[in-house]
Amino acid sequence: MQTWLVHMREPLRLFRELGPRGFLTFQFIVGGNVLVALAHPFFIARTIYALNALTSQDCNPETVLQTGHYVATAGIGYCTSAYLGWLGLSYRGAVKKLWILMCTPAHWLLLSLA
Repeated sequence: MQTWLVHMREPLRLFRELGPRGFLTFQFIVGGNVLVALAHPFFIARTIYALNALTSQDCNPETVLQTGHYVATAGIGYCTSAYLGWLGLSYRGAVKKLWILMCTPAHWLLLSLA
């Protein structure tokens, strides 16, 4: 967040230095990480709520579809993050540390806490 705030003190200058594509990439990569970290706890809470709704007697097809969407989104996000971590570990020849990628959901929650 601090990196984004420092660079965005002068957004026009940053835009001129990076160009339109670089500026947009910066916003998605640096700013997006902050946004995702802030939204993640709410998303997980909503996912847990949706999973609990499946066990209620009021369960309907819309609830099942919505819950599936939440679970799929979380699964795809975690798997994508773990895959990128796997690529980095493989590149560095540290495949013995792959077990750490199982902590991805906890890592995301800790990022949100930070």
